[in-house]
Amino acid sequence: MYKVFLLSIFLSACSGDENELQKNVPEATIPTPNSPTEATAIDVVVQDLQLFHPFSRSRALMNATGGPKLDTTRSRDSFGIGLVIDATNLSPHLLAKPDLVGWFELAGAHGTTRCELTPKRYGRGRGSNHLSLDPRSKGRWLDETKQRYERAWRPGETIRLAARKDCGSFYLLDTALEKIQLNYTVTAEALLHPKRREATFPLPDPDAPLARSTEQSFELSADAAILQRSHFNNQPAYVAGDVVIQWLNHKVVRRDLGTMGIRADQLERTAVPNVFLPVSQSIHELMFSIKSVQLHHWTDLEATGKGRRELAVEAVLSMDEPALTARIGATFSQSTDAAKAKGIAAERTRLTKLIPCQNILLVTTARALVSTTPRATMTRCAQLSESNELILNLNFNISRYEVPVAIQIVIGSTPYFLPIDHQGLLRFDPR
Repeated sequence: MYKVFLLSIFLSACSGDENELQKNVPEATIPTPNSPTEATAIDVVVQDLQLFHPFSRSRALMNATGGPKLDTTRSRDSFGIGLVIDATNLSPHLLAKPDLVGWFELAGAHGTTRCELTPKRYGRGRGSNHLSLDPRSKGRWLDETKQRYERAWRPGETIRLAARKDCGSFYLLDTALEKIQLNYTVTAEALLHPKRREATFPLPDPDAPLARSTEQSFELSADAAILQRSHFNNQPAYVAGDVVIQWLNHKVVRRDLGTMGIRADQLERTAVPNVFLPVSQSIHELMFSIKSVQLHHWTDLEATGKGRRELAVEAVLSMDEPALTARIGATFSQSTDAAKAKGIAAERTRLTKLIPCQNILLVTTARALVSTTPRATMTRCAQLSESNELILNLNFNISRYEVPVAIQIVIGSTPYFLPIDHQGLLRFDPR
């Protein structure tokens, strides 16, 4: 009886201790999807983002390893996306298998292409697709997947991920392209399985990643892949994807945004004019003016060639004879009328020869080319010695997808760049 009494007291005491211990154990909070806790599991900072154009020469992207040499590749007949991000583990877990999950989409009124992101794997396609920061190393960002202890993605640690994806050829422009969009998320799994799953971060679902970033999104209008205007160092520029065309030091300079260290999501863009705006260039009394620009698809002009287009440019070459007479006449004020007339004729001939009309060029997003009738144009321009105004009909045969940007002429020894870009040249005929 006495033993039973002691056992009863002992069990009662143990029961009380257990109840007291349970009171002191904090209840696990199970975050729900899209909760603030889940949203901050992984923080993402974009280091480089590029929209690649089929005419891009290098498709340059920031070197994810931190090296000075850019990550480039050969020109390809496709659009594409390039992405380099830093991701920080804000969860309390040791993480493994981080991944960049998402898609790149080019949506048109008559067709859409969506491509899944392909994270770049280091080590000739093998091993991890992420790099770890080591400030004391030469490259700074290293593949540590073969390191026994450093391969874990620790709480508070920042890693780097990169992806390239070629997606959609020029065919997309035949769909009446409307929107370009990139969506992605960084995900990772717990390196050590948590003992209490209800306390894991952020979801209790065993099939869900234990940590992920908020969904990142980037969107551009269709014109970003065709042609837009911008400025660099207060100089106008024309941008198609990552292709940059500028007029610098009297010549056309073509570069890629990546080589300039400019991200696609940080570029200030403006649309090209809605309609063609007449443009001209003059020297003394000589003036070259572009009055109209028309683009014709091959189905409208039999001689153009299948799949080709013809740009018809109407230009006017004029001489301000009264101003010429006044200027030259003033220098011959003490001379005879015959000498004055001879001086005016000589100056007119000189001005007429200042423009080599056979070398008038069309600058497009792909190249610069001469007209289809350079000799006839040269002969026509020579008639300015006998007339004060000539109409020049310049025709340029271009491919289905290259976009006209400007007319390049030379007056004397100085080249000039006359923009002709407008919305009418940014549309494509799928026939």
